[in-house]
Parts: sequence; C-alpha cells; structure tokens
Amino acid sequence: ESAYLGCLYDSSVLEIVDVPSVQLVQYSGWMGRRLPLHCTSSGKVLLASLPPERLEQLLDTLELPAVTSRTITDRAQLRAELARVREQGFATDFGEYEEGSHAVAVPLLSGGGWAPIEIAVVGPAYRFTEEKVLQSTAALTAVARELSNSFATSILQWIQYERSEFTAARAEATARGTRMATMPGSSDDVFRRAVDVDYGELKRAGEALA
Repeated sequence: ESAYLGCLYDSSVLEIVDVPSVQLVQYSGWMGRRLPLHCTSSGKVLLASLPPERLEQLLDTLELPAVTSRTITDRAQLRAELARVREQGFATDFGEYEEGSHAVAVPLLSGGGWAPIEIAVVGPAYRFTEEKVLQSTAALTAVARELSNSFATSILQWIQYERSEFTAARAEATARGTRMATMPGSSDDVFRRAVDVDYGELKRAGEALA
C-alpha cells in the first residue's frame, strides 16, 4: 500500500513525503496536503505522542467536525482513543477520514525523544482490511525505528525552516496591510533544499510495505 511521512504543523498534519503503492488502485499525490488531527491515523498518533500539557492546549481549541459517519466528534471519546493509541504504540483509521479507506500510523523518535513526525500506510478497505492493518503494525514500527535516529532530526530542522519562512512572509504581509491567504512553502523543492534526507531509504521502506 501507499506510505506517507507527515509532521505536526500547528493544528494539523502536513504530509511531506509519499511513496505510492505498486497497486493499480492506490492513494497518492498527498504530499503538501494538510490533514485533520482527530480523524486520521497520522493525526491521532501525533496527538497521542504529545506531552500532556501540549495535548490539552491543542484539544481545548481543536475543532472536531464529522468528516464521515465514523469520525470521532466527542472530546471525551477522542481522549479515550488517544489513551488507547498511546498504550498500543500505533493509531488506526477505519473510514474515519474517508469512507472505504483504512490507514495505520506510528510515531518516529528523534535522538532526544519524541518528535512531531509519523509514518503511515493507507489503502482501500477492500484490500487493506482491518486484519491486514493490524498485521502491518510490527513491520511499520520496525521501519519507523530504522528511520528515527537520522531522519527525525532532519525533519525537525525542516519544520523550523518552514516556520521561519512563514513568520517572515506574514510579517511582510502585515507591514503592507495585506492578508496572507495561504501558507507558503511545504513543497518538495523547499523540503529538498532545507534538509538532507535519504529519499532512497524512505522509498525502500514504502516499497517493503506495498
């Protein structure tokens, strides 16, 4: 199935690398997209990995719209789900973000501990069944462990770069009396310039999970 690498960016997930499945029916082209935290496996695993104080700050203001009939829209229920994710070490999405799709995500760790980055696998429900999703968690966790030491630090540097670019652009817009409609950057080109990432290693990881 398709593999993605995403990071916590403000109050959403920013997909920064994708490796499409070799299957004809696949999920691809999500790089640069921002996804909700409460109804994706990526978002839930990032939320569950947050320090308690930071988590509560986010949950206090996080909107929980119903994207599908399976989406969690109750804060108490979401807290219970995050506790389960924290305990088992991975998060799943069985049609919570998009009907007919299944996904699973695990967190990456930097050398100093937690990092706001995750790796996920997504596929159509008819092929990537709930049983297969759960069976894939061990392999996905092993891939995350291999990528963590060097890769997470590079991603953190990129996040800091992107934030500084956005802050500068917002300040310039304010000075001109104009309003920014979208966040600049987040492109593959920016990512490649900002950090030194072994794309080949990530591609091999995605292909191993295809």
